[in-house]
Amino acid sequence: MVALTRRNALAALVGTGALGIAAALPQCTRAALASEVDPIFAAIERHRTAWHRFIGPGIDDAEREGAGYVEQEAWDDFADTHPTTPAGLAAMAAYATHAPSGAEDVDNLLRAMRTIATVTAHFAAKAVAV
Repeated sequence: MVALTRRNALAALVGTGALGIAAALPQCTRAALASEVDPIFAAIERHRTAWHRFIGPGIDDAEREGAGYVEQEAWDDFADTHPTTPAGLAAMAAYATHAPSGAEDVDNLLRAMRTIATVTAHFAAKAVAV
């Protein structure tokens, strides 16, 4: 049995075709794909910065504990941010799949997956309406 991790679950979701486009997009540049400012890119950057602060050298235990809270808050923000572009959706799926994390928290994974599913359904509904 494969352990349920953020990486395994999102990789399976991409493999089902639900996010098939996301698998092809992470190699493309964000600037070339996004026609509007998508809030997910800022959320990804906030989490990445918080994570590097958390694992960085030269901070004592008290600072690391505080940095851990900031990192968790940044992940919460990321997981709850709805991408507004297909490029943002692909970036969210890619980042959630490969994001650094000290603990593979299933609740965090599921929150991000719910957001991805909601936004995917929104984009699908818009495509059908056209």
